[in-house]
Amino acid sequence: MEAKIASGIVLMLLLANLSMLTYAAVGIAGASPQAHIYVDPKGIIADIGDSFTIDIKIQDVLDLFQYSGRLRFNKNILEATSIEEGPFLKEGTTSPSGTFFQASVDSIGVHVNCVTIGSYPGVDGARAHNKTAWVSV
Repeated sequence: MEAKIASGIVLMLLLANLSMLTYAAVGIAGASPQAHIYVDPKGIIADIGDSFTIDIKIQDVLDLFQYSGRLRFNKNILEATSIEEGPFLKEGTTSPSGTFFQASVDSIGVHVNCVTIGSYPGVDGARAHNKTAWVSV
């Protein structure tokens, strides 16, 4: 019982730390200075073996047509089980070809890249970028 409580607390603290600085959108072209990237929800309490989902979100962005980022995590505590492109660029682009999305899990975390195909204006606003499912181990 104590191990489950301890792992839940560790998981909550880990997610709180992830929300602060580990997802860096390095490919935001034309982003407004007020743009804010964050993990939602900020914390989750889960037992060993539980599955849960977090979203990487952005607020107040202007002309976003590509992004790239890495979400780092401790693989001794969490396992990324799936990564999906969120609706922001996918549904917001005017490109008839849509977007190209690529995601991978490596030794230090999840890495994602997404770009609008062709020369089309970026998307403005605030929506979820990616959905990542996790299992606590």
